[in-house]
Amino acid sequence: CHLAHSMRVTIRLFLLLVVTCFIDSGLSLWPIPRSYDAQSGGPVLWFSPDARFIYNTPSPGANATIQRAIVRTRDQLFNNNLIPWMLFPRGTPFEPAKGSGVQLNLVNITQTKPDSPSQEYGQVDESYELSYPVAGGTGIAITAGSSVGVLHALTTLTQLFYAHRY
Repeated sequence: CHLAHSMRVTIRLFLLLVVTCFIDSGLSLWPIPRSYDAQSGGPVLWFSPDARFIYNTPSPGANATIQRAIVRTRDQLFNNNLIPWMLFPRGTPFEPAKGSGVQLNLVNITQTKPDSPSQEYGQVDESYELSYPVAGGTGIAITAGSSVGVLHALTTLTQLFYAHRY
């Protein structure tokens, strides 16, 4: 009985691995975007450690929550993110040249509607839009209908960037 259970778990993990290998990169983001428009061949984007995060909200009560999320996002981007060396053959240069591309200096976050404290689960507007380029090509814009949408956008932002060794 234990062996049969172990085999089922192994088969499920194998199937999960196979399925994830064939998923479109737009679908590997969480939360799953309704639409995804990625243009390949653009410049390499580097996040400046000094990048400013500006949060504009009609809900002053959400400010502390979003500020803590911004701190977590910065930590994820600069201290805990994946360096994808294991995805390439040994000795292969996988990172763009240092100083190439565009240095991102701004994340402008706009919440378009105030949060309602009485909304039930499933009734909150969780949508967001993450756009580049803004601010002369050195910034990213996040527009969301609620603070929950802002939180989802910050999660997606951390998934779009690898850490680097420089």
